[in-house]
Amino acid sequence: IVASGIVNPAGYNPAPAFNLEVFAGGRETASASGNTDVLVYHGSTDAPTVDVVETAVTGGATIVDDLAYGQFAGYLELPTADYRIEVRDQTGVVTVASYDAPLATLQLDNAALAVIASGFLNPANNSNGPAFGLYVALPSGGALIPLPLSMPSATNDLERIPVNVYPNPATDFVNIELPERTVKSFRVLDIAGKEMGVESQTKDGMITFNTSKLNAGLYILEISGEDFISSAKVSIKR
Repeated sequence: IVASGIVNPAGYNPAPAFNLEVFAGGRETASASGNTDVLVYHGSTDAPTVDVVETAVTGGATIVDDLAYGQFAGYLELPTADYRIEVRDQTGVVTVASYDAPLATLQLDNAALAVIASGFLNPANNSNGPAFGLYVALPSGGALIPLPLSMPSATNDLERIPVNVYPNPATDFVNIELPERTVKSFRVLDIAGKEMGVESQTKDGMITFNTSKLNAGLYILEISGEDFISSAKVSIKR
């Protein structure tokens, strides 16, 4: 059940009435092993009818076509992978925003979840409300998780290498063990894509960083060099 619409129309344009939208066939697990099932809902009152195009895995396949405000797209039964999606207008030409959807990195295989478009494309016409975004509702419950905006990158030709992260979950520190490579960049991001700015040390193929200033939650680790890129996740407990 999604609560959507405007309670008091003053200061909003357009201002569709508040309503509860129900999707009768809700799931908590994927219909096929190894997949992640994603239910999509358009809840942004001033956004146009949109298409959703996936660019990282499928090379530009339209996975949601002509979704209007107040509509569910139904479940997308997707192989669990790290996707990059573009929200486009109905023509499929103009991109509204691009997002990363790291289903594999977040280990969401076999889960069913909902992605809700919310907020305003033009906050100035809508009482300076929150900006347009995509939010994930997990089957386990809890707060909605904002999908991070995707950043342009030139990493397609880089080798992707695995890393060993421990302890995980962590409380005070994290070690990241990787093959002998020269690390050029290391970042810790929260689930919304915000860089945390932690202090780290790199020695003998090991990156160590202190977690004492991080709140409890899930974080994404990004490591890159001249010829490789790697990512992993770590959970911080308090």
